[in-house]
Amino acid sequence: MSFEKSNGSMHANRSFGQFHNLFTMSSPWKGNLRSFAELQVLLDCVRVLNDLGSDHYPVILELNLITSIIKNPEQLSTNWYNFKFALKKKPLPTVELTSNENIELAISELNQNFSEAFVEASKPKFNNALKILSPEIKFKIYQRNRLRKFWQRTRCPSIYSEFRTLSREIAKDIQAHSRDQWEKHIEALSPVDNTLWRKSSLLRKPFQSIPPLKGALGSIAITPIEKAEVIADSLQEQFEPNHVVGRELFDQRIHDEVTNFINTPHAFKKLNPPLQRKSYLTYRDSSPGNPPDLIRFLICSTVHQLLRVTELIHSAFAKQEATGILFLDIAKAFDKIWHDRLLIKLIRLDFPPPLIKSSHSFLSNRSFRVRVDKTLSSPRPIRSGLPQGSLSSPLLFTLYVNDVPQTDLSHLAMFADDTAIITQNKRFSVVISNLQHYISLLELWLTDWKVKVNASKSACLMFTRRPRLPVKLTPVQIFGQPVPWVHVAKYLGLFLDAKLTFAHHIEQTRKKAQAVHAVLKRLISRRSKLAIRHKVLLYKSIMQPVMSYGSQIWGYAGMCHLKKLHTLTNSFLRQIVNAPWFVRNEVLYRDLKIKPFLPHIKDLSKRFFDKLPSVPNELISNQPAYDPAVPSSQKRPRALLDHEFINFPQAKRLRV
Repeated sequence: MSFEKSNGSMHANRSFGQFHNLFTMSSPWKGNLRSFAELQVLLDCVRVLNDLGSDHYPVILELNLITSIIKNPEQLSTNWYNFKFALKKKPLPTVELTSNENIELAISELNQNFSEAFVEASKPKFNNALKILSPEIKFKIYQRNRLRKFWQRTRCPSIYSEFRTLSREIAKDIQAHSRDQWEKHIEALSPVDNTLWRKSSLLRKPFQSIPPLKGALGSIAITPIEKAEVIADSLQEQFEPNHVVGRELFDQRIHDEVTNFINTPHAFKKLNPPLQRKSYLTYRDSSPGNPPDLIRFLICSTVHQLLRVTELIHSAFAKQEATGILFLDIAKAFDKIWHDRLLIKLIRLDFPPPLIKSSHSFLSNRSFRVRVDKTLSSPRPIRSGLPQGSLSSPLLFTLYVNDVPQTDLSHLAMFADDTAIITQNKRFSVVISNLQHYISLLELWLTDWKVKVNASKSACLMFTRRPRLPVKLTPVQIFGQPVPWVHVAKYLGLFLDAKLTFAHHIEQTRKKAQAVHAVLKRLISRRSKLAIRHKVLLYKSIMQPVMSYGSQIWGYAGMCHLKKLHTLTNSFLRQIVNAPWFVRNEVLYRDLKIKPFLPHIKDLSKRFFDKLPSVPNELISNQPAYDPAVPSSQKRPRALLDHEFINFPQAKRLRV
């Protein structure tokens, strides 16, 4: 336990220090016999540490305090096969499910079985063993401490010089010892026992302490419990439905309609999932009525949606038209879903009553708590939003937004909460007018469904082949707020520029790959003792996907841009194997059995377009058919399939 003294008071610097204040006598003070007797008792619990290298010696005062300390939850590694085997041996609940109380009792017994099986199949994830120094270093530390004590008594300059020399030797020995231990630790990493992945994840996402927070009333939250309450207050506001002024009667009518439906008896009994499943801890198939514009993100990937958007732009390029796209930023889409409105939609779409009631029970009476370090906040209700990570949430969100307005003059591209509105025409003024017309319809829908859009974070982008754009385009407005026109916009992780050259995206990808490499440098650097096959595995599983994301869309970009990623890949592999300057890159790829970057993205594109006809969404599978082998001045995503890459000694792209 450590203490700090200020103005005659001494405070314990522990997690329970806020509950105990230890007061000592201020100086100067008038001593008496009793005070000296108490001081003599305290001296038996005081000791000075001479083991540290600094001249400031810590003093330890040991006190026997009766207090409760909250332990950190242990991080465990679970063998799920053993968990399944242990769970099968547990007896099933024998309670008859005739009432809600019996259901709760049976659920409690099942929870107990789950907990016991989990403990049996788990073990500590980390071994926090103390660092053990070699006997030679320990002996030098012992000699250094003896010299320090002797110098404190004699103040002899020669002894002090010897003490300093020995301290420097110990520092160098400990540094070399730590380096050897790190190299042994790196050599022992393996993907078989998941130590390699845990280490890479720890390096990419290091632990960061939460700084002091500012509360709603201006107070500063310093202790963990205060931080937990401040974060819980913020999340509680987030889990409230958006309020629309003047629609209170409409909201009440919707709530009454849902309540009447839930209370009306139907063919099946009312479903009551247990309350234990509705409390959350926060750490820091085709449905009826779904439009094809809404990509069902359980089946299609983001690359499919990006292909549709870019093909629409290229089609306009071929007709000498401009394409205006409004990228909407929906504020906290999943967390602001209005429960009553969602249930009303299920009722009007004629879903089975048991399914509607189970959805109501799934969404209602939920709560959450925030944990910071060892403390928990008070429970807070969840009145809006869909549970993240649930299998039902994506389907419910799809149903919630399935009636977004559509017009003949615009295209709608939605993937979860990422929304793009696309209009095309030869005149910029007509494009802007069509966007504004659609926004006027969308504003009514947003108001009815309590969906909030951040106009300042939304963006408009005009795609055209014209060499020059107007100096100032008329901004479109959402609820009276202008949406800025930009030259580059990010949609589904891809940076789109006005001419679809993807120069900005490739440059950002290069910087992101360099940042990932810098984080993993301790594992894959030239001096790392990690096995080369494991270094290559890290490159393939972490770094290569970062560089090749969306390459099916931007793979036809100019070679001056693609060469940036090609040379970066060469640099990474040379560092992985610690290749000298005279070893050719071609030899590295052949020995490591890795394809160069450019042929790799071509293979990704070939597999992607081969599977495209089997995608169930017609807007994705029925993309414009064109032959990439036909020469054209308009490059399109499929053009990558008709090119052959020469990677050595210089990267080139040739038509097959």
